[in-house]
Amino acid sequence: MASNFHKITFITALLAAFLSSPAMAANLWSGETIMHGGGYPAVTKFIKGHPKKPLFVFIPGAHHNARISYGGHKGYRENDFLAYWLNQKQYNFLAISYPIDTVSDLFGESYAEFSVRDWGRQAAEITKQVVDKYRIQGPVIVLGWSMAGKVAQPFYEESKRLNIKFDFYLSLAATPPIPGIVAKNKMVKMAESGLADRKNNYSKWYQQIKENDAKNGHIIIPKAIYESEYLGDISINQQAYGLRFHPGQNAFVRDYPADIEDTKGIEYGNFPLVAMLIPTSVLDLRHSLTDLSAWGIYNANGLYKDYSRRIANSPNKPLRLHKIRSTIYSAQLELSESVSGNHFFFVGKSGAEETSRSIEKLVEKVKQFREKWEDL
Repeated sequence: MASNFHKITFITALLAAFLSSPAMAANLWSGETIMHGGGYPAVTKFIKGHPKKPLFVFIPGAHHNARISYGGHKGYRENDFLAYWLNQKQYNFLAISYPIDTVSDLFGESYAEFSVRDWGRQAAEITKQVVDKYRIQGPVIVLGWSMAGKVAQPFYEESKRLNIKFDFYLSLAATPPIPGIVAKNKMVKMAESGLADRKNNYSKWYQQIKENDAKNGHIIIPKAIYESEYLGDISINQQAYGLRFHPGQNAFVRDYPADIEDTKGIEYGNFPLVAMLIPTSVLDLRHSLTDLSAWGIYNANGLYKDYSRRIANSPNKPLRLHKIRSTIYSAQLELSESVSGNHFFFVGKSGAEETSRSIEKLVEKVKQFREKWEDL
């Protein structure tokens, strides 16, 4: 009798642990997996391509999970999403959703302390696991959308530690971590969980998806599903508004130095090479007008640092300064492509297909630029 009692107690404990565990399996969509990196859970989806081709790692922006790159809700069309088109070209594709508190309770737990450095470490460690498991020989290219511009430096830093063959960072209308570039004094509502609640922005974001509906002649993501399955509350620490979650006060506090230290956005020469996809719509005016220059500061300083190191190691070689200057000056235009559409330009069949073509062009452009740089 006692033995049966202990068995029942043990089974009950296991069941309770499962039901309370982050990212419960019942909430996952087809092909999604729970993985861990940097001490935090992530919901991921890997779509296998050719092992010798690059692995694209998609990292979503503010308050969105990575489903925005591959879909999966009831009634969705696979070709409305970017992952489908890249995989058609035999590219490997990995989407990583950082911890996010959705209405559907995707993670089952909140992580108010999750930082930009945690984010980069998580993404890099999960990428390394996937590269090793599937024996991917091609390089890694990070597709960072919107707020995921903050992850460029920490991912790059971690990739060196983990020996990841990181090729370049590709900005999909991504915001670089330059202090004060957006909403330096922005105020954000705090949810009871300690996460940032920006539900007042949901309708504005959905208006852009509705614009894509009209272009494609059908509803891509129904509004109710978008708000409950694709969106949610996230850590304020990821957003670089100068606000940080303070557990002792259970409040958001203004702390610019902590933000700068977390993002390392002022370490201009310590970033990967950045290529850019820049939308053309007036609905995404800041990215349309400023991305080229904003990311250019990192490319210019990174190339300068690389060249300085080379001439220091080879002092007898001619400087060829004129060609170096013109190469750095022209790098931003050479490493960019314009795409028609708003901030969600890669959502919907027409935009997703165009984006995949532009990404392929940029892969070749980066290759050619590097060859030219080496020749110098």
